[in-house]
Amino acid sequence: MKKAGVVLAAGYGSRFWKSLGVEQESGMPKVMINYRGVDLSTNHILGMGQYVDELIFVLGFKATPAMERISEEHPLHAPHFAVNREYGSTGTGMSLRRGLDLAEELGCGVVHHVAGDHLIPYRTMGERVREAEELLEEFDSVVLADRGYASPLSQTSHLELDGRRVRKIYRGTDRPDALDAGYFISRTDALSRQLNAVLEEDRAAGASRALNRIASEGRLGYVFLDLPWFPINTAGELFHAVENLDGRHFYSRYRAKL
Repeated sequence: MKKAGVVLAAGYGSRFWKSLGVEQESGMPKVMINYRGVDLSTNHILGMGQYVDELIFVLGFKATPAMERISEEHPLHAPHFAVNREYGSTGTGMSLRRGLDLAEELGCGVVHHVAGDHLIPYRTMGERVREAEELLEEFDSVVLADRGYASPLSQTSHLELDGRRVRKIYRGTDRPDALDAGYFISRTDALSRQLNAVLEEDRAAGASRALNRIASEGRLGYVFLDLPWFPINTAGELFHAVENLDGRHFYSRYRAKL
């Protein structure tokens, strides 16, 4: 079955402006944020590109210059582009909708989706991705779940597990069964159907609302991606974490208390 990868990167990327010393007025699109000399866009192109047949970037803020730069830097592996022109007033749900529309046009029955400002250790998680794809015979969506955290944070998406399935995704201050590692794999038709229902109720809804609908039907599975966790409290610790991202460490923006 043909697979698409959807990178949700329509927003401002403002979470990173302060930690990277970037002035808000400079207007840096999140996929242009640079780590260790490599843009986040390159991380996704070279990483997620290993797992999928078609790669889609959903852009919004400064979409045109971002598209031009990505295409120029990756002439042989340039992704497809979708644009969420409502990025300032809608959530990740609408960006995912734009990505799914294009994935369906490209004939993709499975979609991998990730937040554009996540730094994902792609080269070390191939086995987990293959395991998650196999679970799509049983579930409509599968999330990579992380148990390797030092302590739960209120701004992190928590997972309540029930046997082999995810009962719900939520935010809280309790110690969860696992954390959402930020990478999902779904059947395109099932995710599209649930996402449409969510957006009919609230155009500003996040993508997790659709996944929670899948969970409520017992159709959301998980695979553990257990990697050592960096406690990040300052910009300096952020850079320390990134410099040590050597295949053993996982960093998510939700863990940065900046």
